[in-house]
Amino acid sequence: MVPLGLGLTCYALYGATRSIRAGDKEQTNRYFRARVYAQGFTLVCVCVGAIYWKEDREKRKHYQGLMGEKRAKEKKDAWIRELEVRDKIEEEERVLRRARRQERDAAAASISLSESDNNSALSGSDVRSLLVGSSILGPAMGLWWSRKRDD
Repeated sequence: MVPLGLGLTCYALYGATRSIRAGDKEQTNRYFRARVYAQGFTLVCVCVGAIYWKEDREKRKHYQGLMGEKRAKEKKDAWIRELEVRDKIEEEERVLRRARRQERDAAAASISLSESDNNSALSGSDVRSLLVGSSILGPAMGLWWSRKRDD
């Protein structure tokens, strides 16, 4: 209905312009009154439409709020799953570090046993070859054995 009111207003302005050029004051006044009525009709249509669509806007706003809450909940759940995965990975790494530490301790204990007891199953060169493969202990043990040779 608003476009109809706009069209009527434009037609009344066009008619008023034409009658002003023709010099017909009575017709000009009629067109100006028609313009005022057309603008009033347009304004009433806008107000009625705003009242009519108010409920729809409220429903849409409520729906968007619910969708926002749903997205926030999904995002939170995804973050919790990500944290659980990270915790699982960290726990696996802790287990691996603990196992490596136990292997190192066992190797160190066997070294001390082999140094104190020459009749052990592993000789010093066997222990050295086991420790050379270790990324941390290999260089440290290399320094240790080179110092022992120098003494």
